[in-house]
Amino acid sequence: MISVYRFRLTDVLELAEHAATAHAAADEPDGPALLLVAADRAYLACNGLPAAPSGPDAPGICPVQAVYAEYAGHNPPGHTGEDLPIALPLRWPDARLVNDLRSAASHGHSTLVITVVDGTVGLSTVTVPTPPGPPPVV
Repeated sequence: MISVYRFRLTDVLELAEHAATAHAAADEPDGPALLLVAADRAYLACNGLPAAPSGPDAPGICPVQAVYAEYAGHNPPGHTGEDLPIALPLRWPDARLVNDLRSAASHGHSTLVITVVDGTVGLSTVTVPTPPGPPPVV
């Protein structure tokens, strides 16, 4: 099975930066990650948002930020996303996804493409030209 998701890179980078900053402050051992979730709409969420302080009138909450896919292509049809969420670590000893995202954005790339083939995840960045005319209404 092949699933392809396309996300606006500037939004993904903002979410990744937030995850990295929140985890640095929280010093959590698992480290920051983006979470790919395929439900009714595919989106990236962040595991780096610490809960707000709780009190008698304000229970602890975890605000959720998400970046929704601009494009989701699935083959074969009928993929439900039950095999997701998939964690995309931002920092590993030998790879630093957050740095790769920064570099791609600085080189003019506009889109993060995530491909899932039989459970194996591939990431790439590309420049997708902006179509002429007003932006589409979502």
